[in-house]
Amino acid sequence: MQKVKANLAGLVILAVLIALVSLLVPETEVSKPLWLFAYVGLGVCALFIWHHKRAPSHPAQWLLLTAYCLVGAAVWFGFTRAVAHLAFGAGEPGLSRFFDSGVALMIAPGLAFVAFAGWIRALILSVSK
Repeated sequence: MQKVKANLAGLVILAVLIALVSLLVPETEVSKPLWLFAYVGLGVCALFIWHHKRAPSHPAQWLLLTAYCLVGAAVWFGFTRAVAHLAFGAGEPGLSRFFDSGVALMIAPGLAFVAFAGWIRALILSVSK
């Protein structure tokens, strides 16, 4: 029963994080119903990751994974921007800029949100032990 409560708490945290992001993104860019699909997708991924046999077991490991996600996205963005600038110069194509930003934004919020919600979930599970 405690695992179910922890899973629900993690999914609620995930919903709150996605709701906060949806407030920051204009509706002209992403329509409101699409955020529901984003939540369902991240929720399924979160449940898979949280219950995987190699998932972190301690709350500190989940928090560290959150930090790694953010740092990894920043390193990816910086590296790809530098390579694109060296390859194309100041007049680089817009597709390169879109790809660099897009991949960094997929890595950082998606996995970082799952890891942060996993941290909350792990805290609840560690208190119950």
